[in-house]
Amino acid sequence: MNDLSFDNYREPARRILVLANMAIYPADVGNKARIWTLVKQLEAAGHEVWFGGLGLNEHDAGLMREALGDRFLCVPSRPLWKSESLPVAVVKGVAIRLAGRGWIVPDIDLWYRNEWDAAVQEWHRRLRFDTVMVEYVFFSRALRNFGPDVLKLIDTHDVFADRYKKLRKNGIRRFWFVTDRQQERRGLERADVIVAIQEHEANHFRHEVKRKVVTLGHSVRLERLPEAPSQVVGYFGSGNAANVQALESFLAEVWPLIRESVPDARLLIGGGVASKIEERPDLELMPIVEDPAAVYARAAVMVNPMRVGTGLKIKSIEALGFGRPLVTTTIGAHGLEAGAGHAFLVADDPPAMAMAIASVLQSPARRVALAEEAYRFAESWNEDLRGALDSLFTNQQSLAAV
Repeated sequence: MNDLSFDNYREPARRILVLANMAIYPADVGNKARIWTLVKQLEAAGHEVWFGGLGLNEHDAGLMREALGDRFLCVPSRPLWKSESLPVAVVKGVAIRLAGRGWIVPDIDLWYRNEWDAAVQEWHRRLRFDTVMVEYVFFSRALRNFGPDVLKLIDTHDVFADRYKKLRKNGIRRFWFVTDRQQERRGLERADVIVAIQEHEANHFRHEVKRKVVTLGHSVRLERLPEAPSQVVGYFGSGNAANVQALESFLAEVWPLIRESVPDARLLIGGGVASKIEERPDLELMPIVEDPAAVYARAAVMVNPMRVGTGLKIKSIEALGFGRPLVTTTIGAHGLEAGAGHAFLVADDPPAMAMAIASVLQSPARRVALAEEAYRFAESWNEDLRGALDSLFTNQQSLAAV
């Protein structure tokens, strides 16, 4: 079942606009799951939530309309050269390509389209929102369409300042988004409240800007799954560069060691990352996943071998919510450190990770114990999030004192 209820919530109901440049349904990757779950939590708390899709294609807009009905608003996707003047389109197009290779740090608003302002202003004129939340700091310009009577929030997902430098050191050369501390700070200062996905990043934001910062992790789906075949290891993730790199390294350095100890072990790979891997007898690839439970239900132990990244690794907490034993790196456990050693196992070098996974595969008692601790940790995690949602909507008058 989905544990999204907030029975003790007492904040007055608000009319909230959530803005993002992606369809969040189906919630088949981590960032979509984060936003979709947040929308559902706000609705469960009694708020009137509208979702504004910025630049969605027709297919994605159709899925969102089916999921949210009249509460879905949309600016249709258009080519850059149609949505901007020709000179602006040329400059932005070149800058996006240069930034995507880490050759320049562009303006924080590079990915924002000027034409979106008119649509956002019209939505607000018609519906009079009292709260607006943008997903990601690089769409923070949308907040400039709202006056001081509207509470403005940024759901950050990650610390992006200089993140590309860490990725580059780990061999990743193509980047989704590039910024530095100065540009990120400029975007953050447009908000009244900064939402961090884990406490380490909340502390970073508190040092960067004089704004209220609230830590709101990802509320995880709780569903105890029956024990799976004892020789199946699972990995679930999107096809982004960091996931592909982590999985390829795992296959090269860790998986052969596991197969030495457990010769009939199989690796189940679910999500978009599966489409990046060649088929072979010891792998089972599931690139299209309508329900994450379909992956978790078939794995005796889940692995998250991430070597680089920021934010909260939703694939890690999600595995715990399904009561699955998890073996992860330190990076994969960021924000979840309280559960290390009992709710999940942490191993960074290949031999240690292989040994940990093999020990779970070979010991039914260990699997049962880890599964129980994983589920308990996820239950406690969800409970801790209930108060954090309440604190998002502090009265604007008190923000000046923060």
